[in-house]
Amino acid sequence: MKNLRILFLLFLSMCSLTFSASAIEIPTATGRPINDYAKIFSEEQIQQLGKSMKLLCDSTSTQIVVVTIPSLEGGDVYETAIEWAKTWGIGQKEKDNGILLFFAMQDRKMSIMVGSGLEGVFPDGAAYDIRTEILTPYFKRQEYFAGVQKALETIAVVVQGEYKGIEKEQPFSPLLLIILLFIFAIVLFFGRKGGGGGRGGGLGAMPLFWGGGLGSRGGGSGFSDNNSFGGGFGGGGFGGGGSSGGW
Repeated sequence: MKNLRILFLLFLSMCSLTFSASAIEIPTATGRPINDYAKIFSEEQIQQLGKSMKLLCDSTSTQIVVVTIPSLEGGDVYETAIEWAKTWGIGQKEKDNGILLFFAMQDRKMSIMVGSGLEGVFPDGAAYDIRTEILTPYFKRQEYFAGVQKALETIAVVVQGEYKGIEKEQPFSPLLLIILLFIFAIVLFFGRKGGGGGRGGGLGAMPLFWGGGLGSRGGGSGFSDNNSFGGGFGGGGFGGGGSSGGW
């Protein structure tokens, strides 16, 4: 009898957790890419992020939505984010090509939800990298705008099929410095030995440390001029792809 009571209490506890997974009332979809309910961005930053998302939407038709909330109110970040993405129907109709970047500021939790139409080109590993290697370090430093902007640049690379992984920052090696100085000395020595035959010699642009940029392509996706998706949302097919966790 005692064991039955324990099992019953455990069952009630699990039910309680299930019902509290998403404890927030989801507002009506705004159709906007930036929904800053936690007020972490300035108006200027919202406009800049909106422009970046317009470029991405125009070039790939991918609808990215950013949602910030003050608190999960005891809910689970993954369950809340996926319910939010499905309720709003993020993505285009019959394409399910939406991505939700969801942040609960007081809980220090985030979730990247990827629409089922993108799961072939946007693996969970890429979502995990963006969350842990980009968003988490920036958010720990409270550099929210820079973190989201950098995440958008990486998302653009992923959805265009050009993602090769995020390069980890490597500590500078003293041996590398010695090698570089040795190469520089050799180039300098032979340059002088060869005479002043022109100015075109030298090291040039050595691609030791390289930074890529985000290009834009034409397209047309119904993104209106007032930083909102012109046709609204029409997708909502989210099968659980993405990554969730804290920072």
